Amino acid sequence: MSDGRGMTLRLRGPVWVGEAPTPLDNPELYDELLRRRILASAIDFLLLLALSGAIWLAAFVATGMTFGLMGPVIWPLQVVAASLLPVAYFTWMIGSGGATAGMYLLDLEVRGYTGSRLDYIQAFVRAALFLVSFSLPLVFLVPLFNERKRCVHDFLSGSLVVRTSAVRASLGFA
Repeated sequence: MSDGRGMTLRLRGPVWVGEAPTPLDNPELYDELLRRRILASAIDFLLLLALSGAIWLAAFVATGMTFGLMGPVIWPLQVVAASLLPVAYFTWMIGSGGATAGMYLLDLEVRGYTGSRLDYIQAFVRAALFLVSFSLPLVFLVPLFNERKRCVHDFLSGSLVVRTSAVRASLGFA
């Protein structure tokens, strides 16, 4: 199937063939992308905060139910679970559906640079790099200086964030 601009589109597999389209070729893929990415990340972190709170509450209740006897076992497990939660969340959500809850709400999805969906390994690498990038806040200036609004973790994991509605429209699902 062709979109009339010379870009070959297929229902299964990559959305585009070859290098990712530029904002000049397909501006609808990148419309308001940076603002939406920031809001989606905020939604995801609020969700993760709620999930971490639920883990903490469960550990607190479990410790109380055992009159504190299981505290030395439960609390280290709670710390490990709360630490692994963000990586597991981002990996699972992006690997299975191409977007996190915040991205779904804001019409965004993650694609490989060649247009395909990310597998779980690539989603894990992206998630780990995303979380590590918080220790280096200057890397979040990178999207201001590239046309596809890609962050450092996008470059290093070979991924690209685009608007879901534009992808669906290009596939004929408008």
